Amino acid sequence: MPATGFVIGHLGSESNGNREALRIWAEARLPLANHSWTHSRYSKITKEEFISELRNTEKLLESYRKRFGPWPLAFRFPMLDQGDTKEKEKVANDYFNSTNTYLAHVSIDTSDWAFAKYYNNFISENPTAIKKLEDLYLEHIFDCVAFSEEASEKIFSKQIPQIFLIHANSLNAAVLGKIIEGFRQRQYKFISFPEAMNDVAYQPYQHKIVHQPSDHFFLNMSSLQGIQLSKPDKSSYQYFQSHWEPKIKKL
Repeated sequence: MPATGFVIGHLGSESNGNREALRIWAEARLPLANHSWTHSRYSKITKEEFISELRNTEKLLESYRKRFGPWPLAFRFPMLDQGDTKEKEKVANDYFNSTNTYLAHVSIDTSDWAFAKYYNNFISENPTAIKKLEDLYLEHIFDCVAFSEEASEKIFSKQIPQIFLIHANSLNAAVLGKIIEGFRQRQYKFISFPEAMNDVAYQPYQHKIVHQPSDHFFLNMSSLQGIQLSKPDKSSYQYFQSHWEPKIKKL
């Protein structure tokens, strides 16, 4: 399964243990890519700070790329926040083009990070309910997948390659095998991130922001094209709060 790991620079470099984790990942011939230095929202920092964050993280990743690569340069915006001005958009796009850096769009977003916070608490405070929480989480994941499949049909009239975002946390470590199996049951085949980005749907946006300020690829494309997606957005934190959080609190 050719996953790409997006690294927050200051976390990746803050300890020997974290550097070793990056080495293990890269030694498995899985690419490492840029997720900024401090995970700051682009709309909250200057364009100069943004470029500095990109370059500092690339310096960290360079040794892994030279030793275990090569693999294409790629960047994902923290919180998918692509900035809030046309000037910032131009600065980012100019950087991506000049360095041949893929902009890592996300087509299947989730609230995995919100589930993971509860999971960590359950480990110490409510261990008997962990299995039920995992089951809710898997239901959430494939709700998000179904939402993205529907969005793909609405915008492109076909199923495009999906780019799935999840975070490195204890919850995903526990259930990743079940997530993978769930995709296989839906007849998915796993391809690399560059292969997905070479699809005709993503090609115009390989090095280009689709739409500001921030969100997943289908919502950005729907805003660009004036196409209404189904509501609610199953990946949104607002939906997590209204639908999933009450269920979790009952466990």
